[in-house]
Amino acid sequence: MPFQGTSKAFTTLGNYFKSIKMLFEPKGPKLKDSVGGFASMAKMFPDTFDWQSFWILTATISVILAFMNILPIPMLDGGYVVFLIYEMIVGKPLPEKVQNVLQSIGMIFILGLLVFANGMDVIRGFFH
Repeated sequence: MPFQGTSKAFTTLGNYFKSIKMLFEPKGPKLKDSVGGFASMAKMFPDTFDWQSFWILTATISVILAFMNILPIPMLDGGYVVFLIYEMIVGKPLPEKVQNVLQSIGMIFILGLLVFANGMDVIRGFFH
């Protein structure tokens, strides 16, 4: 099978997309229980080092980060694509002030998510 890596990447991406959709379902897992930061990522690795597990998990994290990067959030590549699509449709770029405000909102959102995810790790560490 010459394309096992590509197949595994798309399977991983599909599973990740399904798990993201589940967060927004009424009977799905709670956001506070499903989001984790650096400590949660570290816990995903096995206690004993195994090359195969290490590289599979590293590849999985890379695929997830690639997916998140193309989301249409300002400050991420997907946000820049939205700005470019706007420019293609309108024929001129979005005003710089508007871009700066949207970039700031995107940065606040991303930093807020970072604080939330790592804060949940801290809370779980103290109360679980």
